[in-house]
Amino acid sequence: MRTFLSRALACGALLLATAVAAPAQTAPGSSPAPAPAATAPPVEMLLVLVHALVGAFNAAAAYPAAIFTADAVVTDEFPPFVWSASNGGAKQWWSDLVSEPGTARHDRFVAAKQHVETTAPEFVRVSGDGAWFVCPSTLQYTTPAGAVHVQQGRWLFYLRREGGAWKISAHAWDELSDVVR
Repeated sequence: MRTFLSRALACGALLLATAVAAPAQTAPGSSPAPAPAATAPPVEMLLVLVHALVGAFNAAAAYPAAIFTADAVVTDEFPPFVWSASNGGAKQWWSDLVSEPGTARHDRFVAAKQHVETTAPEFVRVSGDGAWFVCPSTLQYTTPAGAVHVQQGRWLFYLRREGGAWKISAHAWDELSDVVR
């Protein structure tokens, strides 16, 4: 059930992000504006954003605002499960999880030794100003009781090009397993 729920939420977040990024409809009888020519960026260029997010997460750094769109959506495995514009989006997700240095929540995050690693994407789709891909990932953390959890999962990303720059518009964690050592 947990995997089904996380996949359903991940799909919902990515659908929402796709809907937000959808181009505006033209009025009947009018001609749509010509789309600018866009070439697909190399996957390595898109992964720079993922590596920046992973680096900030592993360093328990301040919120990396420059890598997210202003309306970024996040789906994760803890309440409220989905962060969108109505509840603070990616910035609130970061605050709920990592928090800012100098806060009690941040100290708990650091004490848990949270660490995530990603590997090369399994799937990549790039079309115009949107890119979607899935990275196999491992998340490890320690509970206050000392139990070490190792989660295997897939991290889904939707990137959107805004003003020539690619940014994370949505991401979702899909937990496949959680082994306690």
